[in-house]
Amino acid sequence: MKLNFLVVLLALKFLASCQTAKTGGKVVDRSRGEIIISSSGDQRSALPEASQDSSLTDARVQLIKATQKDPTDINSLLSLAQLQLAQDQFRDAEDSCQKVLRMDIKNQEARKILAQSSIRQDLNDKAMIFLSALGGEQSRDSSVINMLGLVSFSRGDSSDAMRLWKHALTLNANDISARMNLGVMYLKYRLLSQASTHFERILKVAPEHQDAKLHLAIIYGSRGAHEQSIATYKSILKSDPNNTLVLFNLAVSQNAISAYDDAIDSLKTYIKSSPSKSTQTDQAFALLEDINTNKQAKGQRISDSEIRALAANLNQKKGPAKNQDKSVGPVAPTPVQEAPQKSTANREPTKKAPKVEKQPSDLGDDKGIDELENELRAH
Repeated sequence: MKLNFLVVLLALKFLASCQTAKTGGKVVDRSRGEIIISSSGDQRSALPEASQDSSLTDARVQLIKATQKDPTDINSLLSLAQLQLAQDQFRDAEDSCQKVLRMDIKNQEARKILAQSSIRQDLNDKAMIFLSALGGEQSRDSSVINMLGLVSFSRGDSSDAMRLWKHALTLNANDISARMNLGVMYLKYRLLSQASTHFERILKVAPEHQDAKLHLAIIYGSRGAHEQSIATYKSILKSDPNNTLVLFNLAVSQNAISAYDDAIDSLKTYIKSSPSKSTQTDQAFALLEDINTNKQAKGQRISDSEIRALAANLNQKKGPAKNQDKSVGPVAPTPVQEAPQKSTANREPTKKAPKVEKQPSDLGDDKGIDELENELRAH
């Protein structure tokens, strides 16, 4: 029993840190010199990949053994489903939830995990079946409303998604996932003051929330505070040294303050770590060209051999034409997914342990943000 309790704590600790989406590469907006947010559509965290986390794999193996020993242990099955979902083992997560539902047909947590699994696979109609069973928009559970917002966003209705995320925060001001989503959407529409307020509030109660840090750094860069953005990116890289999103943005900010050699080094690491997607390699080519142009303007330049080596690496990443990503330009940011709550004994898994005693007022009143938004609309 003690071992299983430790495994559950590990699962909840990971899920508390894995609330934010892993957005895709950034591109340089040459007309404004700012950073535009874009997305790869990946719903995972900006933390190291869960699939490569050996501690999570070990925890999953232990939970499998626990459920084999006692197939009626609902808590262990739900914890196992959470870890399976975190590691993109969708079918296994769904199987674990179905086992729970065969014993407890109305189990709310199993339905939430099933809804999340469907959303992560872009099966929105299927997700809506589970979310409707959880009460739909009449639900008083902010995590359900947050997931409804994800479905609306996935269907291209950003306005309805924002409405739902705002509603989620009226139900639970401490819902970090809904707050992150709203902040990301404000950032998408360049409402930087509203976006930064949400990210700053999150960091007050969860100082190591990587995606809140990352998006705040993007805002620093958009405002021209590149030294501040660089410091923030470097703090994230300490725990996730191969985060391609951070590395690319770091190179952009280093280029902006004429730290060209540092920008090239960051870009090299980015190229080594980046996935084979044509849109991202195109962005890297554009940034390399910017760096070279800026260096030439100051009487410097990257050596031809270094350019050729970087270009060769980028071309290799791009791969055959048939495998290329056909999308062009920046797209909307991928919002955050709510982690399934494990049980009524662990009601706030979105918070970082041990800060589980926070009250709904801890993240503040959103009245000021709404007033600021209304002022902007008036102008």
